[in-house]
Amino acid sequence: YLINGYKSKWYFWEFAILYRKLLLAGMVVFLQSTDLAFQGLIALAFLVISLHFQTGNQPFFTNSLNQMEVRSLLCSWITIYFGLYFVNNSISDTAQSLVSAVVIVCQLYFFLYWGYHFFFAIRHYVQQKKPDLFQKICCPLRFAAQEEEIMRYVESRQAQISSSKLRVDLPGYKSVPGNKKMINTFL
Repeated sequence: YLINGYKSKWYFWEFAILYRKLLLAGMVVFLQSTDLAFQGLIALAFLVISLHFQTGNQPFFTNSLNQMEVRSLLCSWITIYFGLYFVNNSISDTAQSLVSAVVIVCQLYFFLYWGYHFFFAIRHYVQQKKPDLFQKICCPLRFAAQEEEIMRYVESRQAQISSSKLRVDLPGYKSVPGNKKMINTFL
């Protein structure tokens, strides 16, 4: 499952993403004695390099997954970049509020973008693997109409079976008392 969604040439890309995240976390731990601004600049440079490789290689099968990874990197970059404004306290409270709002809007945008694509991926999966469940969930009115139509058909079919006209048309049926039970079982 780790390589699902990747082009065969880029089967290892999940591990590249994992190492990228480990290196970013490692920078926080191992560069703890350095200035926060320096840590942020190193992280920004690392994210720009990651963004370059992501956009240049396009390792995912679908464009939407490639775009999601790019947007994830951009949101991380924006968060760290605007977070650098909080390192020195030289900006006003209004500017801090504005910077915080930009970061929150960016993260909210990515979360909504991800949620939108996640919803349609789940919808597609259910539609392909469980079509009956999909109809019940996504098309309840149409499903109910189909259920009613099926019930009407079953009832009319049962009425036809119990009528004497149908019994006469059945091959091998002889109008003998007691055959009614055999016909109902046969059909």
